[in-house]
Amino acid sequence: MILFSSHRLDIVEQICSRVVILRAGRIVAQGEIHAVRESHGSSSLDEVFARVTQQEDYTAVATRILDVVRE
Repeated sequence: MILFSSHRLDIVEQICSRVVILRAGRIVAQGEIHAVRESHGSSSLDEVFARVTQQEDYTAVATRILDVVRE
């Protein structure tokens, strides 16, 4: 077994078969990656992470910032 800790969930999806997601030191999701995604109705671990850790979605804000920078 190898323990790999990262906030880069896109990389976790590529190299790991199982995942454990913590919030405030407690397990809020765990299992095989495909099963965790399915059980939370998500297509990515990033979406699962946002849901189970109750993170706000800043996609719209980030998109607006990128639009301003690109102008």
